Amino acid sequence: MSVDYSEWKFGINNAGFLGSISNFTQILSTAIGNGIIGWLLNYVKYEPNVTQTNSTLTGLKLTISIIPAIIFALGLVIHLWDLDQNKHKKIISDLQIYYEKKNS
Repeated sequence: MSVDYSEWKFGINNAGFLGSISNFTQILSTAIGNGIIGWLLNYVKYEPNVTQTNSTLTGLKLTISIIPAIIFALGLVIHLWDLDQNKHKKIISDLQIYYEKKNS
């Protein structure tokens, strides 16, 4: 859908570029996410194989509840972007008309 939108909006088919950027951002987000997990465990003073303090337990509870809820809310904002199925159908139709005119 985003490749079609990009071509419709800018008139350039850059599917290869967008595919590589998508792959790169997935790898980068995995690395950043793992780093954040390590940093949070260090921040709440998590020690493996020992009884955890109350402050550590509270920090762990926040790490698995409030923080993901905030990230979910940010994702919801992106999800509510105006590119719905109807707009996508219009984009595909416009691109087909464009290529028919270009090839005739």
